[in-house]
Amino acid sequence: MSRSKKLKSLRPEVEVADTSFTAQEIFQNKVLRPILKFQNNLILDWFDSQVEHNKLRLKENAESNLKALLAKSPKLQAELKGMIIGHLTTLEYRTYQEYSKDLGRRIVQMALRRYLSQR
Repeated sequence: MSRSKKLKSLRPEVEVADTSFTAQEIFQNKVLRPILKFQNNLILDWFDSQVEHNKLRLKENAESNLKALLAKSPKLQAELKGMIIGHLTTLEYRTYQEYSKDLGRRIVQMALRRYLSQR
């Protein structure tokens, strides 16, 4: 079995309303969301680790505190994106590269929303 087939077989199915209009939205819904779901526990642990390491208080202004932390640290953003990008097939990675600025922003936003909704 090829790497691409193995990667795709690991991804859980994600129900998404078919209202995608742009190539980025289609990629987000068909590729990124399933990977984020697959990596959910890692994402949660990663955010917990960052909260502890940076001594953030999540009881007040959790979202703005986490956004500020990510905004001031490109290294943290890259680490978070890497957890997702590493699960792309070669063809998917080429698509990611084409829209990397927008899709990278979407990855960070979706991961943050995922964390905040579960903590």
